[in-house]
Amino acid sequence: MLFKLCNAFMGMGFSMLGADDPLVQTAEEIRNILQIVINIILALASLAIVIYAIILAVQFFRADSAEAREEAKKRLLYALIGLVAAAVIIFAVNFVAHNILEWTGIETGDAGKI
Repeated sequence: MLFKLCNAFMGMGFSMLGADDPLVQTAEEIRNILQIVINIILALASLAIVIYAIILAVQFFRADSAEAREEAKKRLLYALIGLVAAAVIIFAVNFVAHNILEWTGIETGDAGKI
């Protein structure tokens, strides 16, 4: 919405950064690349956690002693906590990446102004 407002002001003769500005385009490209790389890394980590949780579940059900079951249960709990943490981090990265240009003022031309 703010971007549309800036474009409307630009049409009235106000000087603000628009979508054609190289700074905005570069910032968007950097943001998109970082978001993709971080999402891929976190997705692979999440996949590894799911595979590890499956292995731990099998170990839990095949354990002969109570100690082995408790150890597998504890590790399974940690794996599930890690999976939830990865999901929260993915959400946070996407939220920040989506809003970073607006927060920094690059998109509106307010960058560096107090």
